[in-house]
Amino acid sequence: MSHTSIYYLKYSTNLKDIGSVPQGQFKYYPGTDYESIDFSLDLSKVIAGIELTAQAQLTDFLNIVDCMMPRGMVFSDKAQFAIKELKLPPVQTLTTSARNMRYQGEYWVNLFDYQFYDYINYKGSKFIARGILADDIEFVSEDKIDFEEKMNDAVKKRRFEILPQLVYLKEELINNYDLFSFPKLGTALYATENFLQVYKNLGFSGLEFEQIECFKFV
Repeated sequence: MSHTSIYYLKYSTNLKDIGSVPQGQFKYYPGTDYESIDFSLDLSKVIAGIELTAQAQLTDFLNIVDCMMPRGMVFSDKAQFAIKELKLPPVQTLTTSARNMRYQGEYWVNLFDYQFYDYINYKGSKFIARGILADDIEFVSEDKIDFEEKMNDAVKKRRFEILPQLVYLKEELINNYDLFSFPKLGTALYATENFLQVYKNLGFSGLEFEQIECFKFV
């Protein structure tokens, strides 16, 4: 396999480029709120637009407070169409406008469906259960059922975040997708080398990439 590097995908924190963190929030139609957004809803009936903060600048990927990774991402027109050469998860999409007193741009709201747990080879994988006021718990799992039982037990012990320490993934995952996440394993969003190269080659803005070593492929 030619591309095995995996990266944490994060929003940029460079205020010179983005203006503010976050850059904005959704404007909702009356009767809806953040908790109402899910894959079963028609987003055109929920989101009326994007309100940018007064300091925000336009980037190709916007950091929107109520569309945080891995829930979804907001792409510019340029990014939305160029990114089609990549293999992305199933998505629900809405086109809308983002604006403040200085800028206005057309954007696409993308809510991704990350059902990738079957790509994990649980046997031999190691996980960390982390809490705010408690020590970390490290555990291994024999299979998906064993993992979920240990995850639920960790939550009962007030460890609310499950992180990958050393996780074996099936190669089919990065053969089939350039963007993936495991919401049960924290809130991180992961991108392949393919995603990074498209981002660099087309001069996109708004994201940062950090290479990681916690995934191995089998």
